[in-house]
Formats: sequence, structure tokens, C-alpha cells
Amino acid sequence: MYRLFCTLIAVLLLGVVTTAQESAPATHPYNPLTITHDGIERTAHIYDADNDTTNNTALIALHPFFSSARAMEAISDLNQLADERGWMIIYPEAIHDYWDDGRVENGLSPNDGIVDDVGYLNTLVTTLRADHNIDTVYITGFGLGGTMAMRAVCESPTTYDGIAVVGALMWEYQQAYCEDLADATNSIDVLFMIGNQDHRFWYEGREIAFAENPQRIMGAIETVNFWGERRLCGDTSDIGERYSTLVLYENCTGGSQVAFLTVLTGGSAWFRNDDNSLNRTGIDATALIGAFFERDTDWVTLTNQETLSTALARSFALYVPTTYDATTPTPVILSLHGRGANSFGQAFTTQFNQLAEQYGFIVVYPQAYDPYYDNPEVADAVWNYNLGTPIETLTWDDDVFLDRLIDDLALDLNIDMSRLYVNGLSNGGYMTNRLACTRSDRYATFASVAATAPYGLTDLCENGNPAPIMFYHGTADDISPWHGLPMTNPATGQRFYAIAPMPNTLGFWLTHNGCGEAYEQRDIPSEDTGSSVSYLTYTDCPADGGIEIYVVIDGGHVWHGVNDFESDLLGEVNMDVNASEAVWAFSSAYTLDGYDADLAIEFDIFGDENTSD
Repeated sequence: MYRLFCTLIAVLLLGVVTTAQESAPATHPYNPLTITHDGIERTAHIYDADNDTTNNTALIALHPFFSSARAMEAISDLNQLADERGWMIIYPEAIHDYWDDGRVENGLSPNDGIVDDVGYLNTLVTTLRADHNIDTVYITGFGLGGTMAMRAVCESPTTYDGIAVVGALMWEYQQAYCEDLADATNSIDVLFMIGNQDHRFWYEGREIAFAENPQRIMGAIETVNFWGERRLCGDTSDIGERYSTLVLYENCTGGSQVAFLTVLTGGSAWFRNDDNSLNRTGIDATALIGAFFERDTDWVTLTNQETLSTALARSFALYVPTTYDATTPTPVILSLHGRGANSFGQAFTTQFNQLAEQYGFIVVYPQAYDPYYDNPEVADAVWNYNLGTPIETLTWDDDVFLDRLIDDLALDLNIDMSRLYVNGLSNGGYMTNRLACTRSDRYATFASVAATAPYGLTDLCENGNPAPIMFYHGTADDISPWHGLPMTNPATGQRFYAIAPMPNTLGFWLTHNGCGEAYEQRDIPSEDTGSSVSYLTYTDCPADGGIEIYVVIDGGHVWHGVNDFESDLLGEVNMDVNASEAVWAFSSAYTLDGYDADLAIEFDIFGDENTSD
């Protein structure tokens, strides 16, 4: 019943402290370089070395899907290369949620129009050489940023001295852009790094079945063969016997080299090996890029994985606004996707990035774990909200994953730990309800969209604190029904609710938070002919336990008010109120200490900002 979600996933595939940190991580202030290309003003963030040496080298670093320049700076720690090697690091900003690596003209969504990103990057390089005394230019990218880097080098091979791609393989359609690559006689060093458990760019390759225009991701062997052949590296026929380790071709065109590193037990991540707790594989992508491009004599030793990780590979998408200030603790929203969906789909569904840019918060879209990530026939990413209940069937601990994710991000970003907010859609909403019980001392608010309380919440909440929580739910939701989902235990014949009715859910949270039953209701004037919205806020709740709900009369199983579409499976989308704005309006008014009116953001009923402080 989530096939529509799964189609969107395919389109989008191509991620207990109660006070603010005492000191902010070392992050350079925003330093924009603005260039007008093709009539559009484009911006990149520049980091210069914090030393007196420079070797006239620049590295252009392209952020992944639904991300940002400041996020790329944070997750990659490429500034370290600038400090150590005297490089300049440039973090360009995509115009839309994507880089146009050829995806638009080949029918991939989202589609806000063709963008001449290749031309922009060429103009950027020209500006760097002319105005900043740069001689050597490398380019790198993570995920979609990596596929964009490939297209840029394919179409303009004489512009770059090297390319490093992390967490990405080629789309088959990109081969058409590489006609000039084989004729380029200059030296272009090529480095690929990808995890063998990557769930976005599958190691063996995969066809993505779009309705009218199927596309295929090339496998690891195909990708390195393609680049090896076009850089005239000689025979690549034996790569199939060696691709589980480092593959290195030397003495390619112009004396260049082509290297492909498979990161064993690695997922979709920019590989780090410092103080982070997630995705520790023994590989440091940043250090390896610097050593590879500068031909350090011992660079190959950086590819050794002496001890393989036994931890699950996890991923996420991250957006950090241009207004981010490393000297100021910054609020964070975590937004959890539905079952069978992914972090990119959640970013597209909610459009929280736009609000983050406007209001200066960080947004993280964590990726649920999928034990069948390598099998598209049964793949099913799901949050383990039933852990520790009588109907537990999965073993991984998403509470701990999200804890570690926030703690890792706090190493690179100045996060206000008193203003962490979590929300989720459907399966992510059930997980949000769980977190309101198990992590009420971690997150300041919780918002559940198209999801009620899952089974076992009473026991999970036994020792929990009051939790400010809001709901946004349609009365015609057939997947998370307003009246709940009853089931029968086959062993005992006992009936129970796998997910509770919404009235029961509200009753549970009112009791848990110590609220009375009094409420105020506002029926929002509707411009939507298929549904309408009533807003209820409970007026007799403690300052640290507010409860409210948006009831969408005849509304379906969707995130309302952002993307309008028709679906017989998911039901009616109401566009009267933007659910993302409603979530931020509720969340913004709370810290872990409770409600703070001075922090509140208010919107009018049609989604336009009314007041903000």
C-alpha cells in the first residue's frame, strides 16, 4: 500500500544534554562569492586556509541532494585540508534542491527546470583563476554532488586537475556527456569512494523503473571501467576480481591515475574517522582526497581498513542555512519519513529547507534502516517504534541512532541542545510518538502527521516527562485510520489496537502530560473544495506539556498544505494550512524548559507569516 511512496523514493534517490553547547565548533563565518551566470546570481561559500601558506590550489565541493553549502562544510570537514595544505575550499550552492547532472532532461524528478550548472562551475573556475591566483582546481562531491562533478569533468575535462566522488556512481545517461573526456590529454586524477552497503547508489547497479522513462545506475565495475577506459589506463578487464579492495590504475592519460575504493561495511556517508560515533569504517574521505591529489607517497595506506565495523551503516540528509552563525546555538528539527520512503522524499514532502533558510534553524532528515537495502523487490525502510514492546519484531535501536546522529552533528555545528524538535510522517509519526515517551528529556517538542499512538506506548511512557505534542491528521486516512487499526493476536485471540484511534491517542497524551480536557476550537475558512481543517488547542496543560491537533475533515494520509497531488491510495490533500509551518509554529515556542512566548513564530491560516520574534 506504499507503492506510491516507493515510486517517489526511486525518483528521489539520486542523506541527554539539556543545555546549549559551552563552546561552538570551529567553523568559518559565511564568506560568499557571488557570480552571475546565465542571468542568474549564484553563490558559493569560500573557506581560506588559516595559515600563511598557500599552494594556489582550490577544491570545489558540491553538496548532496536537498542539502546546502554550509551542510557540506559541516559533514566533510574539508576545511581541515585548507588548514593543513594551504588550499582554498569552495562550497557552491545549488539553485534548486538538486544539481542538474543531466537529470532534468532525462526525466528525473523533482524538476524545476534545466539549470546550466556545468557552465556555472566553469565560470566559477575562471573567476578563481583570474581573481584568486588559483593554478590547480580539483572538484569533489557527495551523492548527487558527485554525479554533478562527473558531468562537469566530462563536459569540461581541461578545466579540472582532478575529481573525487564520494558515495555516488554514474547514471547511464551521463555517458553521453563524456564524449570529450577521452580526447583530453591533460592530467586528471580520478578517485571514487563508495560503501558496499550504500542504499542510494547500489554497488551492483540498478534500474529505476519510472513510469515512462526508466533509468539505470551503473554498477561499481562499470563506473570505474568507464573512467579507466576514457583516461586510457590500459586493460581494465581484471577489475571484477579485485573490486572488493582498492583498484588503482597508474600512468593513465597525461600521467594521471584512476583509483576506486570500496569502503567495506560502508553506507551512504562522507566517511569520517575522528570523534564521530556513526559510520566509522576506518576510512577518512577528506584525508584521502588530499593525499591522493597531492600524490603523498603513503596515500595508499589511508585506504586500509584494519578492523571492519560491525555497526549498521546509517545515513541522513542535512540542511544548514546560509544564515548559520557558529557563535550562536542553533535550533534543530529532525523530520522522519514514512515507511518505504527515504530522507530525500521527506525533504521534498515537507519543504522544511525553505523554512530553515527563512528562520535560521538546521533541519535533519534521518534515514530509517532497511535490512533489505540491496534488494529492490523487498526493500522496506522502517522505523523501529515497537522496540521493547510485546509485538517487537525488529532489533535495531532507532532511539540510539538518533541520539548519536545529533551528537555527531554537534561536533561540527553549534547546536542548541535545549531546542531539538522531532516530527514524522506516518511510520515516522509513530516513531515520533515513541520518542515523546523515551526521549522527552532530549527533544523539546514532537509533531505527528498522519500517525496516531502505536501499541505499547503506555509502558514506554511510564517513566517519561510531559511532552509537548501536536497532531495533524485526516479523518479519511485509510492507512493510519482515524478510528485506529484493530488486530487479533493469533495465539491468544485477544484484540488490540496496533495503532490507536485518534480520540484514544489524545486521551493518552492528555493524561500523560497532566492536561485537563478543556480546549479551544477554530474552524479554518476553507478554499479547498475537497476537505477542511479544524484546529484544537488544549487550554489546561502545563507549560512543558502543550497539546494541539489539526483535524483535516475528509483529509487523507499525506503531509498537507505543501505539495498538492491526486492519489486514490493516499487520499485528499488539503491545501488550506501548510503543515510544515504549523509544525514550526508549534515547535518554535518551546525549549526543554517549557513554553516561551518570546520564541514563538505565528502564521496566518493561509500560511503567510503574521508575526515573528
